[in-house]
Amino acid sequence: MGRRVIPGAQTAAGGKNAPGTVEAFRNGSGGGAGRVVEGVAEAPGRLDAFWQERLGDQGPTRARIQDWIRRGLATIDDVVCVRPGQRLRGGERLALRPEAPRTELVPEAGEVAVVYADEEVVVLAKPAGLTVHPAPGRPAGTLVHLLAHQFPDLAAQGGLRPGIVHRLDKDTSGLLVVARTETSRLALSGSFAGREVGKTYLALV
Repeated sequence: MGRRVIPGAQTAAGGKNAPGTVEAFRNGSGGGAGRVVEGVAEAPGRLDAFWQERLGDQGPTRARIQDWIRRGLATIDDVVCVRPGQRLRGGERLALRPEAPRTELVPEAGEVAVVYADEEVVVLAKPAGLTVHPAPGRPAGTLVHLLAHQFPDLAAQGGLRPGIVHRLDKDTSGLLVVARTETSRLALSGSFAGREVGKTYLALV
């Protein structure tokens, strides 16, 4: 009898712990956090849609789930499936090993216009179209990634939002104040939280 293979899926035939095999999925060698979430498809539908609903509105985006599936982090009836749009009939046993969110910021080459800088703060001219900090739908390519390259001392603070005490929406341009020390971060955070900082917006219609 031939191997049982789901279209767009791979079994262990690629070798022990090869990417995309069941062994890699179970042992965590294919990437990911190692925490397996399980479920049963109660109705027909797409594999990625099942996991988006299963993980809830506050969970990862559909794009992130699709990426996990493509990298061999999902199984259907113990067979690794790498096709996000795989159709489910209903009744299948499903498992997903979500990847742990990145906890370290990787600087990216580039610069943001600096309006003012001293040992405590940096004031930036944020352009429209640039997201301020990483989020589930934008893990890279943000202002913070560029800032970590431009000011290495900020990256040394750790975390994914070093120095960020307020933000501007992606499509909004304007001045952004960034704290370079813990003392200034606490002081600025308190000022913004206490509404002690005045803000002026200009809308173009």
